[in-house]
Amino acid sequence: MNRSKILKNLPTDCLVEVLRHLKYDITSLYSCILVNRLWCKFSIPLLWCSPFEFTRHNNKAEFIIQTYVSCFSEEEKNQFYDKVFLIPDFQEVAPVFNYPSYLQNLDIPTFETAVRNWFHGIWKNYAPESSKFSLSSFSICKRIIGHMLFKRSIGFRALKMSRDEQDHTFYFDMLTNSGIQLRLSQLQRFELCYNVTRNNDAKLIVEGIIKLFSTLSRYVHKLNHISFIFGTESPILQLNVAKAFADLIKSQNKLKSLELYKFWDQSTANEIYSALNSQSNSLECLKILGAKDFIQMLPFLESCCKLETLYITPSIINSESITWREIPLKNLYFHHYTEPKMITSTMSPILRMSTKTLTSLTLQRVNLEHLKIIEKYCQLLKSLTLSISCSQLSRFCKIISLMELESLTLKKVLDDLTFDITSVQDLALSIPKSLLFFGIGFKMSPQTLALFLRKCRAKLIGLDLYYYFNMIDDSYLEIFIQHAEYNHCFERLNFEEAPSTHLKSVLDRPSKLLEHAKSIISIKKFKFGANPSDDIS
Repeated sequence: MNRSKILKNLPTDCLVEVLRHLKYDITSLYSCILVNRLWCKFSIPLLWCSPFEFTRHNNKAEFIIQTYVSCFSEEEKNQFYDKVFLIPDFQEVAPVFNYPSYLQNLDIPTFETAVRNWFHGIWKNYAPESSKFSLSSFSICKRIIGHMLFKRSIGFRALKMSRDEQDHTFYFDMLTNSGIQLRLSQLQRFELCYNVTRNNDAKLIVEGIIKLFSTLSRYVHKLNHISFIFGTESPILQLNVAKAFADLIKSQNKLKSLELYKFWDQSTANEIYSALNSQSNSLECLKILGAKDFIQMLPFLESCCKLETLYITPSIINSESITWREIPLKNLYFHHYTEPKMITSTMSPILRMSTKTLTSLTLQRVNLEHLKIIEKYCQLLKSLTLSISCSQLSRFCKIISLMELESLTLKKVLDDLTFDITSVQDLALSIPKSLLFFGIGFKMSPQTLALFLRKCRAKLIGLDLYYYFNMIDDSYLEIFIQHAEYNHCFERLNFEEAPSTHLKSVLDRPSKLLEHAKSIISIKKFKFGANPSDDIS
């Protein structure tokens, strides 16, 4: 029996399991639809469980909305005719599949953009030439489609909301109505980003947030990830939101990941950290930015038995009040600081408490004191990312030469993005032989880059290049090709994409040399300012 017949005759339960592994491979799922009816039946729900996730870099969002509209009931069609006063192309025969029922992951800002673009299209085609675009008609259109999705979905697994939405009360009302609990009970990821200013709708928005948190606390207990970025100038609104958020945290069974930007004050800090403490046996990743009350946070961190990843904003710490219990961190990220003494004050105690387990460290603008702390407490590091000045490079080279790093990203401070050729050569000779991946965040000419690769002690598997979006030309490609032919281990090359779509490089223009390079090296781009693992092409 040939392979195609074996695949077509797979038992149903095996087929379902195979297709689940293709959930995020949209190209393969499209191919599976064409195999036969059974494969199509089980592939379509996977394609449509998170449809907007695949539309960020193309124009398919309007097609998705048009497909949803084609699923309108007669009642919804009549409502659209009566209230929007436009007649889009409704299919005479209803689709074979009930596409709205498959929706599990809803990114509301992306949904809003998709509906707006689709509505612009039908307005252009069906509205009188003299009429201006109607925001009220768009709002009604969005509500009709939104109601259908919320009503028909068999249940949401991920939900993302932000301040970008134009109609806040609609979404808050939809997510707190009496029939929504069954659709929210299996929610696993929840993201909410709101910066509430002192305007007329501030109180309504906060009331909506509190009501939403109350609904989630009551019906949702399986969240794995929560991201809550919130800001308000009103202490009263801040207090009310903090209490509701604390209740949401405490209502979860096993929260694994939490992202917060500090919105509480001293009066509610204990309530927040008490709620976080209820998740100390399950929390694995904590991103808590803007919080400068490390001493209040410390008892919670010490109680976390599974916490592996911590993102934190440095603050001034009185080390005399620290108990020096071990914290089993593996990954530590310091973010958004300007004063070196703040990073020193926070860095030293955290590294000391996690010295036996820490394997990954990310920080910015290191000075000599920071390097001494790294040398003292970070002997087990496998991954290191930092930005450094010329004056610190010599000491840094001595430190890394004695480490067994596997991944190193070195960025130059932004006031000067270049190192002299002697410093680059010293760096190459200091690279530990254990290094597999190197991120270059400083500029090198093709000749200097060739020297670095030739002198580097490690057999690198991959390079991540920052700030090179408008520098890459054929001379750089030739160097990478030569290095790959000399070092057969070298197989991956990632470039940070340009911050503007108007900036182009040789990577955006097909050529024989580029095709040759791609035949021996995996060449991809990642978003400007993002992590290379978030590649986009």
